[in-house]
Amino acid sequence: MYVPLLRILIITFPDDYNKYSLWVCDNKYIFYSFFFFIDATLNGLAFIKPYEVENVIVVLNIVVHIDTFVVELLQFVVQLY
Repeated sequence: MYVPLLRILIITFPDDYNKYSLWVCDNKYIFYSFFFFIDATLNGLAFIKPYEVENVIVVLNIVVHIDTFVVELLQFVVQLY
């Protein structure tokens, strides 16, 4: 969504002979592909570790469903404290 705006801002940078502005102007689809692959890679990282839910019993016998990553993070913080 912001990549076309970023491209226009780079192209219209005040310095006319900026090598980055010239490259982005000449290689429009490579510029878009670069951001597409970064976005696809970051979205793909969500599928590496499956989503798991763990039951954690808190005071007063209330069962709370928490993601295992959050549980590991809380255990790490408790160890630091």
